[in-house]
Amino acid sequence: IAALAVTVWHFGGVTGRSVSTPLYLCVDFFLVLSGFVLTHAADFAADPDELWPPWPKRMRFIGNRVARLMPLYVFAKFVASASGQRCDWNGLNNPDWTVRWEFLLSILFGLLFSARTPSWLLVLAGICGQVALLRTVGSLDTGTLGGGFLFGDCVRCGSSLVFGICAYRVFGTMRQGQLPSGGSGPSGGGALAATAAEAAMLAIVGLLFCRDFRYHDFAMPWLFTLVVLCFAHQRGWVSQALCRLNFLGTISYSTYLNHWAVVHTLVYFGLLPQTDSFLASLAVFWAALLPYSCLTYYVVEAPSRRLLRSLVAFFSSKLAALDDTRALHRQTYKQLGLDSPAALAAAEANAFRVVEKEQGRLVLRL
Repeated sequence: IAALAVTVWHFGGVTGRSVSTPLYLCVDFFLVLSGFVLTHAADFAADPDELWPPWPKRMRFIGNRVARLMPLYVFAKFVASASGQRCDWNGLNNPDWTVRWEFLLSILFGLLFSARTPSWLLVLAGICGQVALLRTVGSLDTGTLGGGFLFGDCVRCGSSLVFGICAYRVFGTMRQGQLPSGGSGPSGGGALAATAAEAAMLAIVGLLFCRDFRYHDFAMPWLFTLVVLCFAHQRGWVSQALCRLNFLGTISYSTYLNHWAVVHTLVYFGLLPQTDSFLASLAVFWAALLPYSCLTYYVVEAPSRRLLRSLVAFFSSKLAALDDTRALHRQTYKQLGLDSPAALAAAEANAFRVVEKEQGRLVLRL
C-alpha cells in the first residue's frame, strides 16, 4: 500500500497534477519496515553470546541482500533508459535512490551490527539524523532539492532504518513475554484490544497525513515505527484483513522500481485518457503498472533472487567450512603448546598446509 501511495505522488508530479497529501512520507514507512525485516533476516544479529559474529554469516547476509535488491534494480535502470529516461547509475535523479541507499546501509549493517549493539546508540543515531535534516533541509522531502541531496538522502534512509531495527528489538522482547499457546490469529478479548489499537494507529496516520504542522515530517517516522510494531503481532482483525493483500506486498518492490518508467512511457505515447479526472488517469496508470510488475516479478526478480541466493548459500558454506577448519587448526596448535600469537603465526606459516585429518582427528605433521 505504501509503494502504491508513492506511485500516486510521482504520477501527480509527472502528469502535472499536484497531490496535496504528502505521500512522499510513505517512503519513510517502508524504510522503517525494511529495518524491521532486515534485522529479522540477520541471523547473526540474534545471538547475544556472539560478541563478534563470524564472517561467513555476515557475508551470507550481504550476499542475500545483493540477490534481493540488485537484479531488478539493474533491470529497471535499463528499462528506464530505454523508455527515454536518462540512466543515472548513481540513482540521484530517479525515485530508486532509496534502493541504492538501503543497499549501501544494509552492507554497513551486515559488517558492523551485532546483537550487542546498544539500542540507545541506535535511537540516538536516528534522533541525530532527524535533527540534522531539520536544520539543513527542513523536511523529509529531500527530492525537492534538485537532482537529489546526497547528505539528506543518506541520513533520511539511515534514520528510518535504525528506527525499524529498534522496533524489531522491542517486538522480540514483547514476543518473548507472550504465551506460546496464544497463536498468531485474533481470538477473544485480546483480539478486540489489538483490533482497537490497529484501528487507532490507522486513524492517527490518516489524520496526520491530512493535517500539516511545523514538525509534521519528522513526527511520521516515529509514528510509522509504532505502526510497524503494532501490526507485526497480527493479533487484530485489521491486520488479518490486510493479510489478504499479501500479493501486493510480494510485488511491491517491482511496483516501486517500475512505476517511473511506466508513467513516463504512458505520457510519452499519449496513452493516458484526455480527461480532467485524476482517478481515471490513475486507474489507467495502475492498470499498466500492476500487470507489468507481476511480469517482472515472475520473470526477473524471483528467478534471479533464487539463483543468486543458491550461489550465496554454496559459497558461504564453503567459507564456513574453511573458517571451521582454521579454528580446528588453531585448537591443535594450542594443544601442542603453541599458545603465543607469534608461535601460532609461525606454525600457521610453516605447517598449515600439512595438517591432515585422520579418523576424525587433526594430526600436525612437522
